[in-house]
Amino acid sequence: MENGYSIFLMLELARLKKIVDDELEYDLMWAEGLKLYGEFVTSKFNVDNNPLYECMIEFLNSKIECVFVYKGKKYPKRTFICKESDGAETTRVIATQSLSNAMGKDKEIEGSEANDIDCEIYYYVEDDVIKLSGKEICLLHLDEPMEFIEEEF
Repeated sequence: MENGYSIFLMLELARLKKIVDDELEYDLMWAEGLKLYGEFVTSKFNVDNNPLYECMIEFLNSKIECVFVYKGKKYPKRTFICKESDGAETTRVIATQSLSNAMGKDKEIEGSEANDIDCEIYYYVEDDVIKLSGKEICLLHLDEPMEFIEEEF
């Protein structure tokens, strides 16, 4: 159901994530909010039994392109703030197995493009896993389970 609050919330979250330009005139900004909200309502992120705010955050996060570029090809990456088993908060960068495969043994050559990228990555996951929620990835798909706190962009 479309209402002013939902559109306003979408617009404010989109502004915070730099998806909508702060400098737009208000009527143009509102139009962008309406457009985003319309996309959200029909998306897989609009889940009735989840809080609206969280659903909108997941939707907007999906609109931000976070990638590594290796040899001209884009590979998705995700950056999570997690809590390890000892309670320490840490930032973890996750990438796809297809990136690891593409870089091959070049990852081991110090100073190479592949090595520079590999040094940023905490863990490689199967390509279909990268699209799951941050919470699910942190709990079920890393080398050790971690508590998901938030995603960075």
